[in-house]
Amino acid sequence: MSPRQTELRADMECVVYIVRAFCRDHLGGNLAGVVLEQGFTTEQMQAIAKKLDFSETVFLSKIGPTVYKALYFTPSSLIDFCGHATIAAFGVLQQINHLKNEIYQVEAPVGLCEITLSDSMIFLSQPLPVFGQVIPEEEIAPVLGISVSDIRSTHLKPQIVSTGLRDIFVPVVTQDCLSALHPNHEQITKLSEKYDAIGLHVFSLESSEKTTTAFCRNFAPRYGIPEESATGSSN
Repeated sequence: MSPRQTELRADMECVVYIVRAFCRDHLGGNLAGVVLEQGFTTEQMQAIAKKLDFSETVFLSKIGPTVYKALYFTPSSLIDFCGHATIAAFGVLQQINHLKNEIYQVEAPVGLCEITLSDSMIFLSQPLPVFGQVIPEEEIAPVLGISVSDIRSTHLKPQIVSTGLRDIFVPVVTQDCLSALHPNHEQITKLSEKYDAIGLHVFSLESSEKTTTAFCRNFAPRYGIPEESATGSSN
C-alpha cells in the first residue's frame, strides 16, 4: 500500500491521500482517495469524490479513542461500504504514525466493522455474507457478451450476495472467458437497478496460478464505476 498526498480544489481546499490497496510487490492494486478529519458537507464530499474519479473515496473521522466513522462516495453516489477504501484509510493512519497495533472499530453506513493492525498487516472484518435471489443465466449472459453455457457449465448460479453491498455474483467457466467479456454498461446499469444491486461481480474458479483461488472482474456503472480493479467487500 503506497499513499501519496495531494491537494485538490473543488470549490474548496482539501488534502487527499491517494492509496493503492491490495498491491502485490507495491504494484497494481485499487486506487482509493482518503480524506481525514476535514468536516465537509455531503455535497462537498460528493464533489471531491467526483473530481478524484476513483471507484471510491472514503472520508474518515475519529469519534472515540479506537472508533472511527467512515463515509464512502463513488464518483456519483454515497454508498454503504467499501472494503479497499477502509483498508486504504487505516493504511494511511498507520503510516503517518497515528495508530498502534490494536483493534479499531469503523462505524460505516452498513454497520460496525473491525480493523486489526498487526505490524505491516491490516485485517478487515466485514458482515457475514447474506445470500439473496438467484438470477436467471438468460438475463446475465447478454449484458456480458457471453453465452448462457459459459455460466451454466460452472454448475453454479448467478446470485445476489452481500457483505455490506449487494452484488450479483456471476460464475463463468474459464479464465479466458472472464478476460474476453464484452460488458454492456447501459444494460448492466438496468439489471443492477432491477435487482437493487451495486453491479456484477464476475469470477472464474479456473486458475493458472496455484496460489490463486479465483479471478474476478467487477462492473458497477450504476454508481459511476465502469470497472473496478479489486474489491474487498465482493471478494
